[in-house]
Amino acid sequence: MQDMNALRVTSIAFGMLCGITGVVAGLFLILQGNEPVSGIKISYIGTEYQMREHETYFALTLIPNFLYSGITTLVISASLIYWTIFQLHSKKPGSTGFLILSIAQLISGGGFVIDLAIITFLLSMGIKSDFQRWRSVFKNQLGHALATLWIPSLVTYCAISIAMIILTIAGINKQRLLSAMPILASVMFIPILLLIIGSLACETRKRSNNL
Repeated sequence: MQDMNALRVTSIAFGMLCGITGVVAGLFLILQGNEPVSGIKISYIGTEYQMREHETYFALTLIPNFLYSGITTLVISASLIYWTIFQLHSKKPGSTGFLILSIAQLISGGGFVIDLAIITFLLSMGIKSDFQRWRSVFKNQLGHALATLWIPSLVTYCAISIAMIILTIAGINKQRLLSAMPILASVMFIPILLLIIGSLACETRKRSNNL
């Protein structure tokens, strides 16, 4: 990939988590077998693999069968991962295609990550921007500090994402492992926020210095 920059890397990191979340959801849907769903809102974790008693992960699906919903989700989520890596940063089709795939993942049973998908879409739209409007905000010591925090935030985000995916799969019916999930989910907001602001600061300062 050419012309790597902070916004590009951040949007890839967010988009990959959206796609991988959908893959995990699709696998759990398939494990529920060739059974009809009870409605549009479903649990993509079956009772046999329930994460906690009386608690599970929910999704939306317009497909009235767990098996077919899971297969469809897997295909769409794999396409979303491919698109994130190879197509997201092409001009208009890249961002628009990513958003369309994200909506398709949402309504096929891929879980509720549409908020992160929208953030990814908006970041990808700004990659080719000249960042004129942000220069007065980040061309200072605070901007320098935020730009410096971008890489540590990226490492932290990736580490937490991997940990949450591992716990989701390895923690099936293991309460002790799953007790860490709410903590990780809460902590995750910090690196996400710093990644968004830090990548904007990085690109604003870099492009300002290149003028």
